Amino acid sequence: MKNLKAFSLFSYINSMKRFTLVGVDGNAFEVMAYVKKAMVAAEKDCKLPDYDGQVDEIHLQDFNQKARDAYIKEATSSDYNHLLVISMEMINKVNEYFEV
Repeated sequence: MKNLKAFSLFSYINSMKRFTLVGVDGNAFEVMAYVKKAMVAAEKDCKLPDYDGQVDEIHLQDFNQKARDAYIKEATSSDYNHLLVISMEMINKVNEYFEV
């Protein structure tokens, strides 16, 4: 019964985040593809006009093609651990965007 409570809490915490690397295949290319998909989703959301008809230009530059290319370049610049750190930072940035 104790494990069930821990699992429920873990599931609840992960459900609060829109994107997470938990459950993503550990292959480096799979991780980068997942992060790029998250960035594309954020970019599409930035392009949607808000209630004033304005597009979120400030965050758009964080997730556009240039930003995705910079992410790939930085993620592949070192070893696998570096790739995971950079990927988690970007996933956190995407999740922070969607929380606002």
